[in-house]
Amino acid sequence: GFLGNTNADSVVQYRLQPSIHTRFLRFLPLAWNPKGRIGMRIEIYGCSYKSEVVYFDGQSSLLYKFDKGAIRPIRDVISFKFKAMQSSGIIFHGKGQHGNQMVLELVNGKLVLYLSSGDGNLLPVNAKMNFTLGSLLDDWHWHSVLIDFFNVHVNFTLDKHIHHDFMHKESSFLDLNFEISFGAILIPGGHSLTFPHKNFRGCLENIYYNGVNIIKLAKKHEQQTLIKGNVSFTCPQPQTVPVTFLSSKSYLALPGNLKEDKMSLAFQFRTWNKAGLVLFSELGHGSGSLTLFLMDGKLILSISEPGQPLQTITAETFQFHDIPFIVNLSACAIGVLFRK
Repeated sequence: GFLGNTNADSVVQYRLQPSIHTRFLRFLPLAWNPKGRIGMRIEIYGCSYKSEVVYFDGQSSLLYKFDKGAIRPIRDVISFKFKAMQSSGIIFHGKGQHGNQMVLELVNGKLVLYLSSGDGNLLPVNAKMNFTLGSLLDDWHWHSVLIDFFNVHVNFTLDKHIHHDFMHKESSFLDLNFEISFGAILIPGGHSLTFPHKNFRGCLENIYYNGVNIIKLAKKHEQQTLIKGNVSFTCPQPQTVPVTFLSSKSYLALPGNLKEDKMSLAFQFRTWNKAGLVLFSELGHGSGSLTLFLMDGKLILSISEPGQPLQTITAETFQFHDIPFIVNLSACAIGVLFRK
């Protein structure tokens, strides 16, 4: 919370770092005045927020080439937001004129920054340095990234988490002002590289490299930019309605239809728990019940029928899971589709 003033004349000011982007604000008083009175007067200062977005479908990319006549800056800063629709993919690849390279990749929901200088080795296979931040970042939410190079200093920021490090002596001159590709690693000629790592599938917002708005240039089809594949400048919104169960006593109950002989159900789930009940349903006409639950990190479907031994189906779990159900009175089919 934020502490306020202690009298009617003093002013308490808070500068939010990093800044926030919001449409609505709600204030909740957390404590009562010891003297029995409470009041609130608030002044908020900000500015309008402009969003430039680009969407990559996993087969597309955006290349930006730096001005050849530009003087290399003493500081390199790249910032953007991303929304991932799969757990792994190359977000961007930066390349310099002397073999320097940088790759930012989403690996199993974690963000990894690879750096290499002067040897020309293809990243991230032979990267000399790498930094990892975050987890479960393929949650279809926006995450902010800021990467700042100044001399040998590296500041790698994901949302509010900052990783500070020093580049090795041989990597202290990381000249990346040649070209940078987003969504994939491109080889000369603008072709996508056949690479064991996936291309990025998701959205990037407000890409700035040393103050240059790269998405804005791409929308104008400037000569410095090259678009490959199906790149769009809107971010599709998944048609999902999430539900969060905050405690072991929370549940959602839906009415059934006894007149139907079939039940069809599909959902996705994510949990940090290794055990717990996911789904329970009584089958119609007294034909039994089915229970879907987690045990030791494994997904288990249990089917109970009158006069029949208990049947179980087990599947390993991995991050987000797609669970489609089709249940008849005489049969049950379950599939677990792992999104990697």
